[in-house]
Amino acid sequence: MIRYTNQAVKEIVTGILIYGFVCTLIILFFVDGGQLLSALAGLALGIFGSAALLLHMTVTLESTVDTMDEHAAKRNAAKSYVIRSVVFIAAFAAAFFSGFFNMLAVLAGLFGLKIGTYLQPLLHKLYQRKNKSNETALDEPGD
Repeated sequence: MIRYTNQAVKEIVTGILIYGFVCTLIILFFVDGGQLLSALAGLALGIFGSAALLLHMTVTLESTVDTMDEHAAKRNAAKSYVIRSVVFIAAFAAAFFSGFFNMLAVLAGLFGLKIGTYLQPLLHKLYQRKNKSNETALDEPGD
């Protein structure tokens, strides 16, 4: 399961990064010079937050699955959820009160987790196709 989880995490992070790149292009095209730095910083914070949430959920999933006791697994998952939520709310509030980050861009970046998850099946197919073509090239006899 760990191998599959690691592959899925790589694919989701790739989807998050693709989404972040597309959002960056949109920001560069539509945002004027005065708000450009704030919007890009907000997007970067949101994309980083998406990846951090994904990694924390992955660690929680792995530790919960590895726990043999059902009660302890539920307690561990609930504790991790509360920690993740508190840290998320604190980071979002700090970004809001700093006045530096464009909060709409932060929210757009946080949607990267959802978009990356939706892109994962497509990226998985692309990775499989790439791996099959690499294996075929290695299997063919050389001159």
